[in-house]
Amino acid sequence: MKSNSSKLEDLLAGVTRSSDRQEERDTQEKRQNLLASWSKDPWAYLTGKDVGGRPIVWTKDEVDRQAPLKPFPGHLAYLKRLVKLMQNEPRILIDKARQMYISTVVLLFNDWDCAFHPVVNSVLSKNKESEAAAMLRDKVRFPYSQLPAWVRSVRPIRPTPATRIDYPTTGSMTLGAAENMAVSEARGRSATRAMVDEGSYQDALGPMLQALDPMANQIILFSSPNLGCPGAQVFWELLDREAS
Repeated sequence: MKSNSSKLEDLLAGVTRSSDRQEERDTQEKRQNLLASWSKDPWAYLTGKDVGGRPIVWTKDEVDRQAPLKPFPGHLAYLKRLVKLMQNEPRILIDKARQMYISTVVLLFNDWDCAFHPVVNSVLSKNKESEAAAMLRDKVRFPYSQLPAWVRSVRPIRPTPATRIDYPTTGSMTLGAAENMAVSEARGRSATRAMVDEGSYQDALGPMLQALDPMANQIILFSSPNLGCPGAQVFWELLDREAS
């Protein structure tokens, strides 16, 4: 027979286990509510915090050697405005400078769309395929690796190939491609979204946009309009047209 002290220890252990189970259920319920909110609102997702208060989306800052890992900059109002535009506008033209997080936000918005909506087929156009792969690695795969484990488990991505990100739970896909392949992919797939990064540097920016226009539901062109680059004249003309 157990002593009274042993019985008391068993009772207290049972209370502790029950308390732990209730806490776990509460945490799961809170996370389900967070996930429901994030799935409906990209800004809520980008600026979201886990149950403990830690931001879920973290980005690289290659310039800051002291603090290269930073939470998503939700305090920047122009980024919130850009996210709203990407939710509603089929054609978006962005004259950007470095360190404005424009490329990061465009890629993370697309990542959110692919993770939470079925059959989003998007293409990222860069001057070279290797550049597109590097951008997917730094702007999508790295922030994904920093997500809480429970978030990664409900919105997985496949680790390979380097030039494509597949979302198995939604059947969505993002392809990173050189400009010539980007056009052919958009034509073949009727892309949900075409993202053209640094279009000023792309030789065939004009023909590419003409080919993409009837095929892509949304085109986001973001670039620094550097004079003397192959696509700069086209980009400047688009900026002038937008301003007039």
